[in-house]
Amino acid sequence: MKMYLFLGVMAALALMGGYVVAEKAAEEDEEAVTWEQLPAAVQAALPQLVGDVKNASFACEKEDGFLMYEAAYETQSGAQEVKLTPDGILVEREQKVSDDALPTAVAKSIADAFPGGKIAGAEHIDLVFYEVKIETEGNKGAKEIRILPNGQRLEIE
Repeated sequence: MKMYLFLGVMAALALMGGYVVAEKAAEEDEEAVTWEQLPAAVQAALPQLVGDVKNASFACEKEDGFLMYEAAYETQSGAQEVKLTPDGILVEREQKVSDDALPTAVAKSIADAFPGGKIAGAEHIDLVFYEVKIETEGNKGAKEIRILPNGQRLEIE
């Protein structure tokens, strides 16, 4: 149940915070790179994730202090992006979606949170993370941590 709640909150934040994401992206150090500039592990992983990489564009960026590589490409269903660690591990997959493609519960939640608001853009985001239970001496019960494949901690309970 906690997992669904967490994923729901992450999806809502991604959708409702589109303007924040765009503003933050402008602040990040994103730099266009060529295929040849990508680490070998990223080059090996991308064809498996996106298929033909000939028409993809690539970037390198620091996101919350972590180095990430991004590939943006078009599919029959629209624009998509993937983000990988320098080791070629998938962290995030994004796909732009139309307003009418949003699930009913998501659209209702947005309408409730922003009455009269107009959706400026939406993305479906698959975020890859690990949830690990930790037991330490002196603590009653186990702690839980959610962490991205690049080591970035999302949440500790």
